[in-house]
Amino acid sequence: MTITTARRCWSLAILAALAFLTAGHLSAAAGPEAPGDEGYFLTAMQKGQLIWWGRIRDSAGRWYDVWICPGYTGPASYAWEHVRKSGEHFHRYVEPAKYRSLAEHSGDCFEWAFQDCIRDFVVEGVPAAWGRYMDHAAERTRRRVFGSIVSYPWAVMEGVFDTTFRVTGGLCGMLLGTTTGATIVPVWNAFDSGVAGTAVFVSQGIVLPVCGWAWNTVASPVLATVGGPQPAPSRVDGFWVRRVDASGRARTELSSGELSAAVAWGVLMLTEVQPSLERSAALAKETEAKIAALRQDMTREQQRLRDEADRRASQLRDASDHPVTSPATLNRHAGQIEKALNKDGRISPDDVRTIMELLRRYPPPLPPPPPAGLEKTDPVRRGVEILEDVTR
Repeated sequence: MTITTARRCWSLAILAALAFLTAGHLSAAAGPEAPGDEGYFLTAMQKGQLIWWGRIRDSAGRWYDVWICPGYTGPASYAWEHVRKSGEHFHRYVEPAKYRSLAEHSGDCFEWAFQDCIRDFVVEGVPAAWGRYMDHAAERTRRRVFGSIVSYPWAVMEGVFDTTFRVTGGLCGMLLGTTTGATIVPVWNAFDSGVAGTAVFVSQGIVLPVCGWAWNTVASPVLATVGGPQPAPSRVDGFWVRRVDASGRARTELSSGELSAAVAWGVLMLTEVQPSLERSAALAKETEAKIAALRQDMTREQQRLRDEADRRASQLRDASDHPVTSPATLNRHAGQIEKALNKDGRISPDDVRTIMELLRRYPPPLPPPPPAGLEKTDPVRRGVEILEDVTR
């Protein structure tokens, strides 16, 4: 009883599948089609093309590559191409260029070890450093800088530390460069071509083609049997299905009809569109020239006004009997100056920021500190009085 029921189920499933396929054939043959489309299911020849080459030719002779089906010939040519590339890697062992490269890179390592590290950094660098430190000590002594009595001991300490650092670093660099040039570079040169050739041979010459053949064996027969619709120009997306030539490569040339249409369209664009584009380009060029001329005039006027401001500041500074403060001193006390300016409400916050920028640009001449106990005037009030006098 159970066996009879199972046989009936299988029979019904087979009949349903046949009815489905028949309905698919009839609907594909009877249904409306887009221009250039030829139907749904592949012909027997197209099935063979899909399985063997991974591409299909329509009735007009157009070839379409189906990305999901690599075919059997595609992986075979890919394997042969990369087997040849692996042979090129191994062939480099008999080419003089490989050993010239070995000598060049090893020479660079030895040059860095002995010329840069020993000669430049140690042999020439140590005396130069000592001379620099002693020159600084002599300059401090000549100018009688505070603490110049210890300038020479300090220079000796700097020289000893610098010498220790240079000798240690130079010897380490010499050891590293010599080791690299004598062992690492030759070992790498001995194995790089072999490793590259073996990797190409195994991965791209064997593994990937075998995977492609295995996938094609699984996917292509199924798609050749039930896959569709047939490729047509209106069904090309450029990736899943794309137009190729008879050898399976992307087309490098247009057909005669396509070429004629492209030439005719280009001539039409030249006569109808190009004049407007040329006028647009000429207008842009003329506008850029005017903007450049205005920018030059603006730059010259800005420079003249800056020179005038610098000259006026220099005249006012020369009229003072006090020395100009250093930028370091001004930066150190900028907070105190800004606080004093903000203390008096007669100077707006915007003017305070402007004054601080002017002080940084034009450091003020400052008098020496007053003796202890001498009454001091309000600096903000005095500054405001000067501003009022100038603006009257």
